Amino acid sequence: MDQINETWNKFKSLEERKVYQSHSELPIFLADCILRYSKDSQSQSDVLTEIRAIEGVTIVSVVEPARRLGNQEVMRIKIKYTPVNMSIPEYTTLLQRKIDKIPGVLSLQILKAVRA
Repeated sequence: MDQINETWNKFKSLEERKVYQSHSELPIFLADCILRYSKDSQSQSDVLTEIRAIEGVTIVSVVEPARRLGNQEVMRIKIKYTPVNMSIPEYTTLLQRKIDKIPGVLSLQILKAVRA
């Protein structure tokens, strides 16, 4: 039993000495966007799920509910993202291209992208 306590105390003292690094130095950006997609191809939740699956995207939230325009829907969303292995303008352009390639997405217009 003493050996278990001794091992635990060594582990505990090592844990207390660990220096935890904050990830606050990672640049996080917030893009205000208008998303237009075909209601016939995919549901709103499917489109948002595919956007969330893009590397670097952390949060996708709906700001204004979707409005139906014929067979398409338009909604305002905010996307929080961290550029991965490239400059901010390059990643933002790549993000827009990837979203435009999602089946059912007709267009994504980034109104404003700022550091969060």
